[in-house]
Amino acid sequence: MNTTIASSVLGVALCFGSVVLVAITAPPAHHYPEGSLSDTARLDRSRNDRYSRHLGAMSEPVLKPSQAGRVYRFLWLRSFHHPIAVRVDRDHVGARVVAVELDGPEGYRPINLLKRRETALSEQQADAFERALSADGLWTIPSHDDRRDRQMIDGAEWVIEAATTQHRVITRRSPRNDPARAMGERFLAIAGLASEEVY
Repeated sequence: MNTTIASSVLGVALCFGSVVLVAITAPPAHHYPEGSLSDTARLDRSRNDRYSRHLGAMSEPVLKPSQAGRVYRFLWLRSFHHPIAVRVDRDHVGARVVAVELDGPEGYRPINLLKRRETALSEQQADAFERALSADGLWTIPSHDDRRDRQMIDGAEWVIEAATTQHRVITRRSPRNDPARAMGERFLAIAGLASEEVY
């Protein structure tokens, strides 16, 4: 009788243990549509896992096309500096910029929230920001450059995202002579982060 009870308890414990194990090892909820970060499925999934882990730690929402507003976000993962995200929201309430910073360099744990700041934008500021992004090629330049990105080991990952009535994601690794560089710097400027080390 005691053996039967012990076996049952062990079975329940193993069952609960497996549930916990699945919860711990399950991949994070993805913030980006499948295939939007690379033409290669494995690289796309790897990037989505990594970027989504950081956005999740920042409590950043998943961006989707909407008729109700427009959202733009820059995720900046530098090898030797804190991860940063800057989001510009426009809706019926107004316009605002949200800047979030995590502790620790991009490639290391723990990833904890360090700072979060929200600032109102004037309609003129928001209009100028949107016009500049469009002029930089937000909707027209290639989404990614996998061949060049694979050649770089250290550096910074730049992920620019827009969700209006359509959705767009642009990824680059330490861009220099690329429109994505100008776009990322616009996000940093509007969030008051222009003094950050840019690479």
